[in-house]
Amino acid sequence: MLKRITAFVVVCLLSPLVFANPFSPTSPPSDPSPSLESLINRYMTAFHLTPDNRFKLAAYAEMKGRYMSDTRGLNLAFGSLGEVSFFPKNLLFRTGDQRVFHLNTGEVSQEHSSRINEQLRELFDRVILLGNHDAQEAHIGFVDEHLAKKNLEPFAKLFMRHILIKYGKYDSSKNEVVFHTDWLPEKTYNYRNPKDASIVKKHITPLAIKLSETILRGYYLNTGGTVFIEDVPRAVLFATGEEYDPHIHAFKLFAQKLFVQTVQYISRMESQRLDALSNAGEVITNPMASTASSKKSVLRPQSSTTSSIIKPLYHPDSWIPMMLSILRSKDIHISDAEIISCFVNQEYFPKLYKQLTIEEKEKVDQFIADQEK
Repeated sequence: MLKRITAFVVVCLLSPLVFANPFSPTSPPSDPSPSLESLINRYMTAFHLTPDNRFKLAAYAEMKGRYMSDTRGLNLAFGSLGEVSFFPKNLLFRTGDQRVFHLNTGEVSQEHSSRINEQLRELFDRVILLGNHDAQEAHIGFVDEHLAKKNLEPFAKLFMRHILIKYGKYDSSKNEVVFHTDWLPEKTYNYRNPKDASIVKKHITPLAIKLSETILRGYYLNTGGTVFIEDVPRAVLFATGEEYDPHIHAFKLFAQKLFVQTVQYISRMESQRLDALSNAGEVITNPMASTASSKKSVLRPQSSTTSSIIKPLYHPDSWIPMMLSILRSKDIHISDAEIISCFVNQEYFPKLYKQLTIEEKEKVDQFIADQEK
């Protein structure tokens, strides 16, 4: 069961969304055709939430936000852990144990806000990549503030945040956070070429990241090459990956390389952290469950200024090899009956099937045959 829960949590953060049409909420200021970015900035600043919770809600809204046309609200579902709903005049947070917390637009009640912020913190600690790992408040605040204005895709932004907070070193005198892959104990990772059924072990290429007040910079330490991404040139608190310029594509490729080389170790550490919470009585549940069968339309307004020539780091199908890599690194077999049963009836299953190894395909074929008897 634990393997199945782990697989569910991985899919929650990596699975694709089906994009819907833009909409116009009735919250001021009025905007005839609001972008996802303007909507997130509007809702995240309308309520008295901590900067840390705002950052995570903003990124999660970009990944998994669902627009409720009947109430013109934005719903963020976390499965049986709870759900957060933003409306033009109030915010509702329903916890997994059926408690309900709310805030009104502009409300500064210390009692209400502190209670809902603490509940949100507890929720995020129980979701993969969203914990704070007992880092210093100044460290967390610095990363949240300066990553928020970088228009990376939401998963890349959350993954960068996790690395910089969990494994990075914060220097308050220099106003920067630095991370080196050499600081991780593992120097190799398992890799499978999409055109090859075999899995090989590769050595990690030394990489580094430095986040300053204005620039997020990546370093290829062997070659001396660097890439960077600056704050967006517009007045926002939370930039999204909807629009970006060609010159930052190099950093997105760097982020992808960093992800591929470190995700197996990092996901295993996260799995152990979640196991510890589970053993302490804080049950880890499946945040995907409540969204998998939802009939509400999914929100992701498309920007007319986004160039179709620029390919984003987080391609709609790139979650599949990421997920398979994470599961394999933790010795979770996608072909196991309890795991593959979660995928065979999904519309994306044919794409997933193509990326399985020969042995995995044989076991999946047998599972499907047994189900059809």
